[in-house]
Amino acid sequence: MIKKSLFPALLSIILISSYVSAERVNPSQIYSTKGPVSSISLTSDCVAVGSEDNHVYFFDSYLRLRWRHESNDRVNSVSVSKDLVVIGSMDNSITVLGHDESIKWTKNLESHVDHPHAIHTSGSIISVGTRDGYVYVFDIDGKLKWKQKVDAYIIFVRVFEDSIVVVSDKRVCIFDLSGNQIKNISFNSYIRSAYISREHIAIGLGNNDLYLLDIKGELKWNQTLTDQIGSLYAFDGFVAAGLRDRSLYLYDVEGELRWKKKLSDSVIAVSIGDNQVAAATLDDKLYAFNLNGVMRWDYETDGHIRDLQISGSGIFAGATSGKIYYFMALKDIPAMIFVASVMILVTLSALAMFLKVIR
Repeated sequence: MIKKSLFPALLSIILISSYVSAERVNPSQIYSTKGPVSSISLTSDCVAVGSEDNHVYFFDSYLRLRWRHESNDRVNSVSVSKDLVVIGSMDNSITVLGHDESIKWTKNLESHVDHPHAIHTSGSIISVGTRDGYVYVFDIDGKLKWKQKVDAYIIFVRVFEDSIVVVSDKRVCIFDLSGNQIKNISFNSYIRSAYISREHIAIGLGNNDLYLLDIKGELKWNQTLTDQIGSLYAFDGFVAAGLRDRSLYLYDVEGELRWKKKLSDSVIAVSIGDNQVAAATLDDKLYAFNLNGVMRWDYETDGHIRDLQISGSGIFAGATSGKIYYFMALKDIPAMIFVASVMILVTLSALAMFLKVIR
């Protein structure tokens, strides 16, 4: 009798365990474009992806395609807000679309956007940084508000309520919305990588130094790491740094090293979100860790990852093969496990009652 009563529970455990294992290793969705992925931008309910196949792809938050839009040249950068999608193409053009793919306006600049996060829109203001070192600021209707020459090229821009933060190859500049320079911060080496969050500016220098500034440009701390910093991400009180020597560092915003890992190859993309850290390496591997440094899973991709973002619904990674990978958020998996468990238990209970009746 005891063995019979244990059978449904054991069966449930086996089924649930196999389900968990599959979900933690394999992507929930894969979408294939026809060229290397260049840029990913997302909100809580949509994802925009730029590709070198001259298209921008617009998805819901679970990587289900809504539409794709053809550009005149390869797409180097894309930025999405709650209403707009902004595209920077190799032919020096900037195109602004609505979420319904309607074209709002197009402008031709003197140079092209060269970096995946050198465009940002807040919804009412659009800032663009180009390969020739200029920053352009447009209003929502496409009117040029101002432009400024900063340096040789622009790496990262972000629009805030009262300022625009720009990272070039040599410095960090902060402008007010009228184009007046508030802050100009230079460094003792060239800037190799950068990330601007809502609260912080993370800078990786060619001499292996990592700097963290607050959003006003004031220095919080700096550290010398073991090799060149190829990728940075700052979010939710943490800073992740991926290095050429295979190292992945996680600091808190006070400068305390939380953990350091050695991965399989040079770390070329990192992201933080949803209580996890994702990192991609040059040998086509993608890793996910919790904030304590425990590896949740790793996965071998087709081509190495060029851009990597995390939302509440999961991890999005775009590869040189043209594939876009979506890994469902782990927090969604327990809910699905619960539903599956209830269905299994209900089925087993119904079967037990049926057997009892026919006896």
